[in-house]
Order: sequence, then structure tokens, then C-alpha cells
Amino acid sequence: MRATVIHGAGDVRVEEVPDPELRAATDAIVRVHRTCICGSDLWPYQSMEADEQGKRIGHEFLGVVEETGSEVAGVRKGDLVVAPFTFSDGECEFCRESLHTSCVHGGLWGTQDTDGAQGEAVRVPFADGTLVTAGQGIAVQTAGPVRLVTLPLGQALWLRRLGQRIVLGQGCDLYEEDGTIRAVQPGSFRYLLWQDDHFVPREETRSFTPAQLTMTPCPEPFAPPYEEELCLGGRVPRHWYRLEVSGSEGFLRFPQRCDVAQIYADGALAADNFYNGEPWRVPASLLYGRQCYLVMTPPSDAVFMDP
Repeated sequence: MRATVIHGAGDVRVEEVPDPELRAATDAIVRVHRTCICGSDLWPYQSMEADEQGKRIGHEFLGVVEETGSEVAGVRKGDLVVAPFTFSDGECEFCRESLHTSCVHGGLWGTQDTDGAQGEAVRVPFADGTLVTAGQGIAVQTAGPVRLVTLPLGQALWLRRLGQRIVLGQGCDLYEEDGTIRAVQPGSFRYLLWQDDHFVPREETRSFTPAQLTMTPCPEPFAPPYEEELCLGGRVPRHWYRLEVSGSEGFLRFPQRCDVAQIYADGALAADNFYNGEPWRVPASLLYGRQCYLVMTPPSDAVFMDP
């Protein structure tokens, strides 16, 4: 099959590579329908030393399950699935806390003898812990290629599942909440709806008044339960804000530059973010009608460096 192989900075080639095969009873083979170039792919593209053998690249992909190992129970042949940034077993102490990127048995795509996602198919280790079944997945499309996929109720691809609500990252046009497709902002949207085994094009118009956000500096209201995330760059000052949200429609925009930010609603973590150079956006419905606080740490090169 064909796949991308990176051989050094600025040197990415499409090459013939072996077809993936099941190696463990917990594996699955996924035929890739959509994948992407992530910002983390750009680091080796800018700085990798020359390597004639090269290595596979790419992660975060959408596809259809073609084959499963004998111990895989969560997905089956023909399922539309999404794979996140890393693979994980879903069972270790970190996975039980929804910190799947820290899985003791997990890893990154394209390393540890695993396939990169920018290829025609991928072997997925720990399929039950890694793959998210999309069911009637929604793939949003602009004038160009597909940009994102939303998932059914209760599933999210961020660091944590946010209760019964779905949160998607920067650049999203549509998202799903309580079984309803909602829009980030008013406008007309074209998207692809997965039905049975193919995509069906749809177009909808959303008209509403986006919610407004008020941020008021305040003293620390409580000790944050996930304090370890706020210490990624060392112990630094924290800035707290009381949030007031005027309605439930649209996304709230947080343009402040910081290293790490967390939002707590009624005392529980509702969303978190690691600065990536773009404003953070959160669905207003996630916070509306709740007592909400934002805590953030000041920016430093210890966590994020502008290119």
C-alpha cells in the first residue's frame, strides 16, 4: 500500500510500504478514509536529521474497520472509527483517569513499529482502548477537504470526556451536543453525513445570537483538582477569573495567551487547554447557567514556543 515516509526536514515521500497485519489479539486494521497534518508533524518536518530509511508519519485519522483480533470487543468490521493523537490500552491507571496520552502501554503513531496515519491503512494496537466508534459521524467540509469529525453523545477526543457533551478543537464549524448538530457561529455549512458505509453530503443554515462572555479577575475560589497540569512549566503564578455567560448558543472565545488553562463549572473540570498559538474556543452551552471559573498560568517557553 502507499503511505507517507519522512526522511528528514522538508523531505516527505509517498512510498510503497507493507500492508498492515494483525500482530496481537487486541489489534484492529483500519482502512483510512481521512487523515490530517497536525502541528506536531511540523516539528520533524522542520528539524529532523536526514534518514535514508525514513519513518512513517501522521496520526489522528478517520476510517473503517477491516479486521479485528480475537479479543477486540468494542469495534467490528465495517464500523466507522476515529483514532486520537496516541494509542492506549484504556485500562491502566492513567487511562482510568482519562489521561490516555500517558498510558503506560500506549505510544505514538509511526513509532515503536506502528503505522503512521498518513497511509491507506493502519494497524491499531489496543483497538478497544484507542478507537472511538463514530456511528453516524459528521465530517465538516468547507471548499476544500474534510476538516473535522464530530462523534455521538458522550464521546470526545480531547484529554477528557466532558460529561455528556462533545467539545472539539480549534477550527471547528459544527459540533454535536445532546444528539443535535450545533454551529460555532451563524452561517451556512456543508458537511458529510456517514450513513451505512458511505458519506452523504448535507447543507444547513444556522441563525442565532452568539452568547457573550464576561471575565472578572477573582481570588482562588478552591484548590484545582487537576493541579498537576498547571505545573507543567514549573510552579508559576495562577490567574483566576469568574466567568459569566449570557446564553447557550455559539462558542466562547478565549484569546489570552497562556501555557495551560482550565475551566471549572460547578466545581468540576469542564474543559482544559494547552496553548497552541490560536484562541481557545469552548461551547457556550457547556458553561451557561453554571458557576464557572477559569484558571490559567502565564506563558513561558517551558511549555510552548512560538514558531
